[in-house]
Amino acid sequence: MRLAICAPVSLPALRRYLGPGDGSSCPQGLGGVPATQLALELLRRGWRLSIYTLDPGVTERVDLEGPRLKVVVGPYRRAGRARDFFRTERAALRSAIAEDGPDLVHAHWTYEFALAGIESGVPTIVSVHDWAPTILRLSPDPYRFMRLLMHFRSIREAHATVAVSPYIQRALSRATGRVSPVVPNALDDDLFVPEPRSFPSGPPRIVSINNGFGKRKNVRVLLQAFGIVRAAHPEAVLQLVGSGYEPDGEAQRWASARGLGSGVRFLGERPYAEVHDLLRQAAILVHPSLEESFGMTILEAMAKRTPVIAGAHSGAVPWVLGQGQAGVLVDVRSAAAIAKAASGLLDRASEWESYSRRGYEAAYERFRLTRVVDDYVSLYREFLAGGSR
Repeated sequence: MRLAICAPVSLPALRRYLGPGDGSSCPQGLGGVPATQLALELLRRGWRLSIYTLDPGVTERVDLEGPRLKVVVGPYRRAGRARDFFRTERAALRSAIAEDGPDLVHAHWTYEFALAGIESGVPTIVSVHDWAPTILRLSPDPYRFMRLLMHFRSIREAHATVAVSPYIQRALSRATGRVSPVVPNALDDDLFVPEPRSFPSGPPRIVSINNGFGKRKNVRVLLQAFGIVRAAHPEAVLQLVGSGYEPDGEAQRWASARGLGSGVRFLGERPYAEVHDLLRQAAILVHPSLEESFGMTILEAMAKRTPVIAGAHSGAVPWVLGQGQAGVLVDVRSAAAIAKAASGLLDRASEWESYSRRGYEAAYERFRLTRVVDDYVSLYREFLAGGSR
């Protein structure tokens, strides 16, 4: 089987599989933990793999190749992509796929990567990582409307779709009339912390990792909740990570104007390894998002044995957290509810340690990479044997 992945990936993570001389000149890519980790595990298992991806620093096609890995990187325009539905990006990806001629393309997300695979004529499985109608409803703007149109074309024309959670599976079924298999996102086995954690001593550190300060991520309510937590735990610190949370950025200006900045550390975007260190050291992860198709940050916290507080009605979140067995589910629209849950974990060491253990066990059993990739390999073989759609 000649398998290809068409997706945003982190190219530096793949450098060791590229030939001499390719490492130092390797573009960065667009990030993308799910597809990157899938590729790494397949390569560790000895697969030969092609990857088609994009990079904003590339103006002309870049080809990289190692003994078992071929990477084609196309341009990702910094502006104007939406005006023509990513025409330049799709053309670069489509051309690379058609030239390479794999047996199967596994595309991730329902936008330019999925459409390039479909338009190439090569059988294409699309992993659906988000639900564009809900994103548009919570964050309405012309860009997201354009993405919505791409999304529906992708799920309609894909040879097969895969849902990353039952939440996405139900949405796909309503939209297409088909039942898609569920293969969740995963985390590298090496990122799980096997040693049990004890209730942390010292000033409690609460962390939240989000990209964007908009309605969907709901961090304004978290900032209000943290003000309540600080009344009972004056030494508590809230660390906010991600775009929009830089020092003197949008979130800090909003919080300062309302007297909610005390004890809050605005860290902005941080390297992936540093994010994992922050999670490992934190007392609690609060994930206040109103909607998630999966919730990778939640999984990463569970793997670090850090208890999670997240939304009881936030898309796939309750499923990831075992309907509340592996994390605390609350109404994240309520600052009081978030604060009560956080204070409860900080005040009761036995409860904290129980969620630390149960979260880890659930994540390792259900979402470790080696298990999830087994499911994908079975899906590839079934698809090529004639089990599409």
